Amino acid sequence: MYGQFYGLTDEPFRLSPDARFCFQHRSFSRAKSYFHYALGHREGFVLVTGQPGTGKTTLIDTLLGELDRSRILSVRIESAQVQGDDLVRRVAYAFGLSGEGLDKATLLHNLERYLADRVKDGGTALLVVDEAQTLPPSALEELRLITNIRPFGHPVIQIFLVGQEALRERILSPELEQLHQRILCACHLDPLSLVETRDYIEHRLQCAGWTGDPVIEAGAVRVIHGASGGIPRLINKFADRLLLHGSLEELHKLGSDDAHTVMEELSDELLLNVAAETEAERTRPADDEQITPIDFARGPTAKPRVKATSGGT
Repeated sequence: MYGQFYGLTDEPFRLSPDARFCFQHRSFSRAKSYFHYALGHREGFVLVTGQPGTGKTTLIDTLLGELDRSRILSVRIESAQVQGDDLVRRVAYAFGLSGEGLDKATLLHNLERYLADRVKDGGTALLVVDEAQTLPPSALEELRLITNIRPFGHPVIQIFLVGQEALRERILSPELEQLHQRILCACHLDPLSLVETRDYIEHRLQCAGWTGDPVIEAGAVRVIHGASGGIPRLINKFADRLLLHGSLEELHKLGSDDAHTVMEELSDELLLNVAAETEAERTRPADDEQITPIDFARGPTAKPRVKATSGGT
């Protein structure tokens, strides 16, 4: 609706991941580096955690989109509250194997034969388990046993565990000590800082064909950051409604008053928990953390500050 008013060519703040709008902020880039480091080792586990909406799905999409398919065989499953045997069956299904009526020993044998046939000449298989915080200890232990598959005398499958913060606590439990010892690296996706929030909004606007209309003042960015807690999905929700508000009011400059109006609307609709926006955020001195307005000061031919990749928050 606001796209026509502001001359945009796309929707900049959709809630679902979109590869064209990926913003590689600091912790996102660090997590990607850990992934590539781990892939070089071709063994063990990688643990990635973060609050809902911080870009875990985007990270997975980006990583899988950049893999060398001739060298790495990758599959992805979304976890559910299943026990160990059922998880082994799901892994077999993910690799295209039939598991109907087979016991766990047979499933593991078939999986080992399949990987021996497919993973050759220094290649590896990658299993990505999303929402892994929902897995019980028995299922996580089965994943550890899967990494013991060694048809050539060395590991041929690596597992990335991706989930919410509860996953870290579960991995640290005494009953999963052996799995904990197999973790090669672990990283956490942090919320965006104030400066990153500003750059994130500008990046997505530019990816959507923005040419400077509207200007978003620094005060509005501060309100968005405070109310969203720096969570990208909540930033999208807030920024989307701010542009809708601006188009309805026919505004070409959006300031802190407009952002507070939108924040109150979202709060009244129970669509945003604004408890994160403290009085300190409202009254923080301007020189505490300097940000500039989003005003296209670098001109209409400027490129986004961060290159879009094959994933999007």
